[in-house]
Amino acid sequence: MICKLPSPAAFTEDRRGPARLKFFPRKNLDGYALLLALVIVSAVLSAASALARIVLSEIRQTRELVDSIQAYGQAESLSETALFLVRNRESLDDAQGAFPSGVTVEEAAEAQYFTIEDSDFVSLPIPLSQGREQVNPRIIEWTPQAQCADVSWIEITTISWNQGPPADEDPFQFQHYQFSRGSNFNAVSGSDIIQFPPGIPTEMRVRALFCGIERLGISGIPGRLRVASSATEKGVRQTIETYIPQRAPVSGLFDFVIFSEEEIVKN
Repeated sequence: MICKLPSPAAFTEDRRGPARLKFFPRKNLDGYALLLALVIVSAVLSAASALARIVLSEIRQTRELVDSIQAYGQAESLSETALFLVRNRESLDDAQGAFPSGVTVEEAAEAQYFTIEDSDFVSLPIPLSQGREQVNPRIIEWTPQAQCADVSWIEITTISWNQGPPADEDPFQFQHYQFSRGSNFNAVSGSDIIQFPPGIPTEMRVRALFCGIERLGISGIPGRLRVASSATEKGVRQTIETYIPQRAPVSGLFDFVIFSEEEIVKN
């Protein structure tokens, strides 16, 4: 007697009886394995590609950082070269043709703004320039701290240098002015109020008294230059803008004196 096996089948529920088990042929299972392998390979490749992009981005940023530092150093060198050329010429016009490529120098006429703490000061050196004996500074803005605005004062010290004074006289002459914010701010904003002693103006110092100043604007201080320099290193460009005195200050103004019974030797 020969028995013939029925074809594989799954349990299915129909109207004629209980659910029956249905077997899938092996050739269909091979297709599912291939699909699963493709999904896994695609996921691995996507992760590797994302990781590669991150690594390459980090390498590029590191390279650009090195190039940026080199470009900044070159731009800074151009600014120093321009300042050297200006200070070794009689005027800015005489140095214009000698500046290297990538740097521009012009006189800065903008006002200067400062924040001064209580009892602190700012110093504005006035570079020595032949023929400059008139300086007319102005206080164009004075905003004290809110908690003490009613008692805000400033002390202005102006210094001039006299060429060839007698041996027993100090070549530097000083004048002091004190102004209150509430009483005579309109007066201090006039250019005829802040004056320098006879001689060549060399420095102006502003000290905050009794109250800090959040914003103090001063105009009319000559001799400042705007130096803009730029340099490129492997596609990375750096630009530096510097405001500096055209000439070195003649002298400083000190708040202390050192007395010694013997000669002081500086090593």
